[in-house]
Amino acid sequence: MFYPPQILALFFLLGCSTGTYSSVETTYRNKRTTADGESVNTYSTAQAVGEKLAPGEKKSEFSYGPKFVPADFLFIFDNSGSMKKPLQDVRNGIESLSVAQWPPDTRIAVMNTLPADPSDLSKVHKDVKSYLGIESEPGFMNLISEAARQKFLNTADNVYGASYPDALCESEWFKPSDKSSAGKACLSVAFQSPFSGVGVEAGLVALSQMVSKRAQLFRKKSNVNVVFLSDTQDPGKENVPDVDILRPTFDKIKQNIVANSGVVGVKLHGITPSESCSTNEGKPSLKGYGTPYQDAIRASGGTWLDFCDITSSTGFRKDYKSVVEQIIANSLPDPVFVLPTAVSKVVRVVAAGAALPDSSIFLSPDNKSVRVNGLNPGQDIRIEIIYIP
Repeated sequence: MFYPPQILALFFLLGCSTGTYSSVETTYRNKRTTADGESVNTYSTAQAVGEKLAPGEKKSEFSYGPKFVPADFLFIFDNSGSMKKPLQDVRNGIESLSVAQWPPDTRIAVMNTLPADPSDLSKVHKDVKSYLGIESEPGFMNLISEAARQKFLNTADNVYGASYPDALCESEWFKPSDKSSAGKACLSVAFQSPFSGVGVEAGLVALSQMVSKRAQLFRKKSNVNVVFLSDTQDPGKENVPDVDILRPTFDKIKQNIVANSGVVGVKLHGITPSESCSTNEGKPSLKGYGTPYQDAIRASGGTWLDFCDITSSTGFRKDYKSVVEQIIANSLPDPVFVLPTAVSKVVRVVAAGAALPDSSIFLSPDNKSVRVNGLNPGQDIRIEIIYIP
């Protein structure tokens, strides 16, 4: 797989960043780096080709890198009126990406930020400004597909037909290289909507409700990346209290996704506005409302980039190719490897045949998992962890 030099550099920086991991205490007691469900592939304690073992030592082997972990990307876009223009820039950026830049086993789906009635997930929340056919809109508590588009056009009696000029792809989950019947990239055409003034744009709430509604939303043992695209914060500029109280923490989101699908990792990413930004959602848009997206993204270890750009004539970001590249570069699960048993000592860790310095190795407080800093997530490598039980 080919990665441009700037992306390889970013891989290295991400892999070498230690953040708050200056000690065992801070490494694993920070919730975003706990080892539950974060291991990559399976382990083997049998002595095999590679590191020789001394008496009393055991070895576990892991594979780490893009080709070893299936990647599921779910894009959740704000379908309010103010997002119509910015999403065109998002489409342009995505179309300029090389298919080779995505992890090899990637699939993608798209939904929108409309929240549902918590007592009936087939209905929009009572505070959403409704319109004819809204509950059949592709992306509302559903993954976008051509079948969903046709259902919406029939239900809305073609009032909003002009909002969906392009045929969508047949499958809800598609590969980065997949195209619609008209030859357009599936991810590019997915960002269609009436872009009505719905009043409530609650991506975190919608994600949580979608996980509750759809059994096995993601592939088992996949690495999940959710990307939010919005010019406001959950639940939107009107800060609707009834929706606000439904918003989950990242820990709750991760717990629900792991229970729903049995995945190995969950990261949230987003292109959302900073506190000081002035957008169509207010001046500044987040005054008094906090930064729910940024807080959840930070807790997950994902990538956040500012939707706003005060140097732009429009006030919002225009270049989305580099944005998505950064998200892809940070999409692999953290390099945390779960051992088959608690250990008394990690003797050494070997990556691609080379022993790593002790300063890059962190044993969790329960002595059951190892975090390794400095790995290059753009490279497929074998990890050998030699330990004493």
